[in-house]
Amino acid sequence: MRIAVDVGGTFTDVIVLDEASQTLRLEKVETTPHDPATGVLQGFHKANTTLGAINYFVHGTTLGLNALLTRRGAKVAIVANVARELGVPQAIVPPGPANFSALGMLMVDVVHDFAQTHVVELHSADGAILKALATDLIEKGQAALARDGFESHNRTFACSADLRYQGQEHTVNVPIVTSEFTAEAVVRLTEDFNAAHMTQYGHCMDDPVEIVTLRVSAVGVLPRPQLPTIAQGTGRAHAAHKGTRTVYQAVRDGYDKYGVYERGRLLAGDRVDGPAIIEEPSSTTVVQAGDVLTVGKYGELVIHIGEG
Repeated sequence: MRIAVDVGGTFTDVIVLDEASQTLRLEKVETTPHDPATGVLQGFHKANTTLGAINYFVHGTTLGLNALLTRRGAKVAIVANVARELGVPQAIVPPGPANFSALGMLMVDVVHDFAQTHVVELHSADGAILKALATDLIEKGQAALARDGFESHNRTFACSADLRYQGQEHTVNVPIVTSEFTAEAVVRLTEDFNAAHMTQYGHCMDDPVEIVTLRVSAVGVLPRPQLPTIAQGTGRAHAAHKGTRTVYQAVRDGYDKYGVYERGRLLAGDRVDGPAIIEEPSSTTVVQAGDVLTVGKYGELVIHIGEG
């Protein structure tokens, strides 16, 4: 059983992936600010999950982000309006948007990062020493992933080096191939560093290049859960229509009627022309006049800006 938890200021989201049946369960409980762990355990109970059944657990929180972004209360962001302002032609609202960060954590591979400082001028570096240092870091990564239970075919390793011009304080990270510390490889690595430095800082120099740190990211590749699809509809959303609602428009100090739809009853291929409001237990999506909403096979809402 794999579980992801996202503790927010108001609600705690719990997503459970049953690896045997490849089924997902999404639950939401109230956050318990005095003791966030209590809310997490309540989420486990609501999802009918016991601690002993969990073999993978990942935890995130929006509390810190909320504290940084809000001063006198959170502002409501309407995705279609933001897309229009940025010139983005489509905006996608995933299923369970309030739980989406927790779902994303189930998709993230396990990563262990290892580093070894070794300050040396690149062109005079001993390739055998560099290879031995990188190999040692990879072996540490192998051991860490083995402790996590990953078989060898589910392990990958990404090697890189922090480089700088001699005398500089800041470095630039550049991918490397551990088996190639030949003279030709050094030339390519220098060229890659110069290009990366140009991208990050807008210039490159002719000064000698130094290696500062060798790095290895040991990645345990997790299987991706099979996302459930929803039933195919007829293209019309009559079954999801709940009525209409009068909405105040501050720009012109007037009111418009919006159609109101229940998201849980929308089917794949359904179309809703704005102005419309799509309601669900944890979120609300607003489709403005002139925009069109279509429903994808996974239940995602695709808002096509200005195509109505």
